[in-house]
Amino acid sequence: MKVFLVNEINKYDSVGINLLSSILKNEGHEARVFLVPDLIYNTTIDLKFLNIAKFAFHISDEEYIDYILSFKPDVIGFSVVTMYWKRASHLAQIIKRKAPHVLTIAGGPHTTVAPIEDMFGDYGFDYIVKGDGEISLPKLIEAFEAKNYSPEIPGVYYLNSGIIQGSGMGELPVLDELPFQDKSDVWREYPFFQHLYTVNSQRSCQFSCTYCGSPKYRDAYYEINERIFRRRSVDNLVKELYDAKRANPKMQHVGFFDDTFTSGKQWIRDFAREYKKYVKLPYFMCTNPCLMQDEDLIYQLKESGLSYCEIGIQAIDEEYRMKKVLRPDKDSHIFDSTRYLRKHGVYFQVNHIFGLDRRDFDDDNFLKETVDYYLKVNPNWTHCFELDYFPACEETERALKEGRITQEFYDGVNRGESSISYNFGNIIEQKRRFAPYIVLLQMMPFLPHSLIRIINRSKFLFYLVKKIPFHYVILARLLNTLKGGDMEGAPHFGKYIDGAFRILSIKKHLRLFRSGKVDNGHTGGAPPSGFIEHDSHLKGKTLVVENSR
Repeated sequence: MKVFLVNEINKYDSVGINLLSSILKNEGHEARVFLVPDLIYNTTIDLKFLNIAKFAFHISDEEYIDYILSFKPDVIGFSVVTMYWKRASHLAQIIKRKAPHVLTIAGGPHTTVAPIEDMFGDYGFDYIVKGDGEISLPKLIEAFEAKNYSPEIPGVYYLNSGIIQGSGMGELPVLDELPFQDKSDVWREYPFFQHLYTVNSQRSCQFSCTYCGSPKYRDAYYEINERIFRRRSVDNLVKELYDAKRANPKMQHVGFFDDTFTSGKQWIRDFAREYKKYVKLPYFMCTNPCLMQDEDLIYQLKESGLSYCEIGIQAIDEEYRMKKVLRPDKDSHIFDSTRYLRKHGVYFQVNHIFGLDRRDFDDDNFLKETVDYYLKVNPNWTHCFELDYFPACEETERALKEGRITQEFYDGVNRGESSISYNFGNIIEQKRRFAPYIVLLQMMPFLPHSLIRIINRSKFLFYLVKKIPFHYVILARLLNTLKGGDMEGAPHFGKYIDGAFRILSIKKHLRLFRSGKVDNGHTGGAPPSGFIEHDSHLKGKTLVVENSR
């Protein structure tokens, strides 16, 4: 079968769907990865000023679906995070209207943690996959080939006569037995991504931060006596990177997408030794400060190629951070780990979430203390987010209980309708309050810290900062990238160059296809024999594909 896997373009390629593409190809299917290249409206940040060159930075959903359908797929799967649910659902609805015989599937972080009853209806999806999809998806495709449209597969859900069928979570694969990623589709269409090889070494996270969906993902597997937090062997991981480097001479960096890469000291030591021996490329990773207390371990990582480290702080008050947010990091962990990173020349970014501590909303002095705190931490870059409510997160449940959000808003979170963007949270108005503090924090790489302290405490100078357009943060990231060391910044901007060429290429393809000069196959037709008759409000069936990141 022709199975197409769709995700939104981000600053990196999609580890999860590249892996699924490999699995499907190994099973004899024709699989292909598509990244929706809309560069103006996406889940990271809306760049409306790019409308001045909209022809090169935007493609309508209708046009993009026409493009995908021109290759006559049998199945289209979507990898969905919560911020992308509305967009993916809209794309799926267009598919069902234009080609009702094409099966649609949805999977990924949102479908794994959101209530199953909130994913059927007019959303355009025929099938939902909860949990890991490396075993569930191939089994589902195999069922379709056998014209079995009501299979009993763990983690696969669908509607039959208005009743939701399905149970459990997707079976967990043995990570070392999975094939390596097939990135050929992404690299062909977005050459810039060839420079950075993204990969996961582990699944899930051992911590229980209240704003994150990972604890719910982990707990859902605990309920069926499965251990979700697991890791690939060092040999298996290094072999993938060694093979990728030999096959792709343009590969310059590696990015590890694990939430806590430095879990397990012996694993890290073994990794550092083998990576240095066989790969020898600069890499970045993300971890918790509490897992970076061994200076010798940081030295070994630096010697192996660690060039960029991202660590989460999220809230500046230690007691609040540990007791309310359930992060494991003490202030001593934060200041010790960042001192070690600075000493050994590792560029590091820290992350902060405005609005996570409720004092952010009514205490100006506390916000000023936030700026002072990060001046003491002295990172190379401070990445600021604003609180986002996600399905099944403790922070979301607490906000409802305390009356900070309404039941209507809470229900919208479960349906993926409330998010504005990955960076700017659910409530766009809060950006106006936090914007000058974000701007100040992102001046840190360019201004003396003593001057930032003066601006932070001066009514007049702070008033001038308030007048700086908020999209300054994009310019600041660009300048910081050009300054050097910001390994995560370069792909973010590279996607705009490749993405613009990609959009122009798609539009050219559509013109040729519609004129009959390119014939990729017929996209119409009747539903396949044996297909379940859905309720009239459903426009067909949809497959959802999981993304591991």
